Amino acid sequence: MSLKNTILITASAVSALFAATAYQNQVGFLTNATKQMAVVDAAGKDVVFKDADGKAVLTVTAPEAQKWAPAGESASLVDFTEIKTAGTYHAYIGDEEIGHPIIVSDTAFE
Repeated sequence: MSLKNTILITASAVSALFAATAYQNQVGFLTNATKQMAVVDAAGKDVVFKDADGKAVLTVTAPEAQKWAPAGESASLVDFTEIKTAGTYHAYIGDEEIGHPIIVSDTAFE
């Protein structure tokens, strides 16, 4: 294995090791309701929300992290309430997908 390949593999592993973690406590979000997710290690980073086609529909800069009691750690509360179109979305920081698919629907809890 060449030094170049070793560096690329190491860089990929380090990138994954330091990727942000997103927490959502709902199976879905109502279209006209408040929508938020707690993201660890994201302060100051852009969180990009993409639709099912991969098109960016919203970019939010994660605010300063605050103590988040449920996880016992600090997290940024990222608000994506502006997304009001029903569909399935994914959140990214850079090229890294964070969290689970985000379902927005008028019947999200049914």
